[in-house]
Amino acid sequence: GNLRRFRPLVVVSHDPNGEYGHAAHVLCCAALQDALVAAADAAQYPESAAAYGVWEVEKTYLHLYGENPIVMDWDVPLESFGGKSTPRRNAECIMAAAEAGHADIISHPNLYLKVDIPYMAECCRQLGILLEVNSARVTLSEEEIRAIKAAGCGLVIGSDAHTPERVGDF
Repeated sequence: GNLRRFRPLVVVSHDPNGEYGHAAHVLCCAALQDALVAAADAAQYPESAAAYGVWEVEKTYLHLYGENPIVMDWDVPLESFGGKSTPRRNAECIMAAAEAGHADIISHPNLYLKVDIPYMAECCRQLGILLEVNSARVTLSEEEIRAIKAAGCGLVIGSDAHTPERVGDF
C-alpha cells in the first residue's frame, strides 16, 4: 500500500544478493520487487488500489555494494525539513518512534541513515535508551562516541549476530 499511497518516482534498495550476502537485505530486495509488481496491478490488494489507485514506480535502483557507492551531502539544511539537516530529521523521527515504542536500545546508529548523534544522545539520555556500538560494523566515529559519553547516554556493545551460533562473535 505504501508505494501506491506515497507514489515515489524512484526507489532505491539492496541488490538481490543482499550486497554482501546479508539475509535481511536479500529479503528486503525480494519484498520490494514483489511490491513493485503488486502496486501496478489493481487485482493485487484491491482495497489498497481502490483507496490510492495503482502506481508504477518509474525507476528502481539496486545498490551494488562496493561498486557504486551512493554519495549524498547529508548536512545541507533543507527548506522542506524546516531548515534542518537530514541527519537531524532522521534523528528526530527515530527518537519519536523509539519513544512511542518504548525502545531500550537503538542499534546501528548512522549505518543506513546518518543521524545527528549529539541530538540523539541527549534524547536517549533523557529517555533512558542506550545506543549501540556494533563490533561487526562500527558506524560511530571516535568523536561521536565522545559526544555520546559527554551527553551522559549509555552505550551497549553488540556483535551483530544474526544467528544463534554467532552470538558473542566480536
